[in-house]
Amino acid sequence: WPILGRFGCASCFRRCERMRLTDGFISNGVLLMNAMRWAVLVLVVMLALATGARAQSDFLIAPGEGVGPVKLGDSGTQLSALLGKPELVGTARENANDHTWQYYKRKLAFHVLNNIVLNIIVYSNSYHTSKGIGLGSSLSDVESAYGSDFKKTDGKYGPDLVYPALGVRFVFVHDQVGFIEVRLPVKK
Repeated sequence: WPILGRFGCASCFRRCERMRLTDGFISNGVLLMNAMRWAVLVLVVMLALATGARAQSDFLIAPGEGVGPVKLGDSGTQLSALLGKPELVGTARENANDHTWQYYKRKLAFHVLNNIVLNIIVYSNSYHTSKGIGLGSSLSDVESAYGSDFKKTDGKYGPDLVYPALGVRFVFVHDQVGFIEVRLPVKK
């Protein structure tokens, strides 16, 4: 009887014997390739998560602090370095140092007084607070997220909810948040 190969077939005995001699090398090579593939996959996932986290923070509204990379108290120079040149700069009639910097493409406006960012107005639905509030949120959504310690005023199209201690104002248009103003918090 002939000696049988790995698959029980005498005709392929030689091929099976050659594979058996190199099995250690092939399986080690396969293990090495699989390990490299996993390492690359882990690296790609880590980069994606880091980029995603950065991208999410670029659209985060932080009441009393700032919006995305821009913080209240930043200088006009810092603002320009972060977002580029504004598309429009408006100046108040009463004070030549009082400006509104408009970034129409980003749907952001900044009140800059004496070269310091004092207020940020967000009118883009890309931005949200850490509690999920953004343009289109309802009055009950805002109250559920931030509580009832607000000052309510009647605006042109609906109520304004101002949270002085948090440093945020939600302006409602037709029963939904129409824009959000981030401002310095007022201590009680």
